[in-house]
Amino acid sequence: MDFDGHCRIPLSPGAVAAALQSAPVLAACLSPRASLAPRADGGFELRQRVDFGGEALRVSGVLRVDARQAPQRCLLTVEGNAGNAGFGVVRLLVALQPLGRRGCSLRYQAEVETGGVLVALEPAPINAALRAGIEAFFARFAERAPRGAPGAWRARWNWAVPTLIGAVAAYLGVRGGR
Repeated sequence: MDFDGHCRIPLSPGAVAAALQSAPVLAACLSPRASLAPRADGGFELRQRVDFGGEALRVSGVLRVDARQAPQRCLLTVEGNAGNAGFGVVRLLVALQPLGRRGCSLRYQAEVETGGVLVALEPAPINAALRAGIEAFFARFAERAPRGAPGAWRARWNWAVPTLIGAVAAYLGVRGGR
């Protein structure tokens, strides 16, 4: 299953890329039944309880963020396993385009591969649940990233210092340096 989406975030692309690598920001954007812990290899250990068809499934997995092309793009990869019930791999290509003082546009393309017993029996509800979860993640990210992003204040106000210096230099130039 493939799909895409987008949202606007009032941060610079660099601040958004930093937020996509921040465990506290990512954890705040996951469902309340999920936990996220940093791993030694740079990824995050992901554990989540999912209710499906009256059954509570325990999903464990790994979330990796590839930010080598940041701040233009990042790749998020989630590999999850719910035992015999199923497994899945989600690849999210996130493209960031600056919008000046208004922040940036975040566009994502999702590629989802699933397998296992539940997927074989009920593929449509599984796909719908995965899509809804990804869309909810990015909706929460657009809302919460500006508050928890490392360097968010600097990203919003990075224009202020050069503008202030320019204004002082122009004022002194007009006054003749007195």
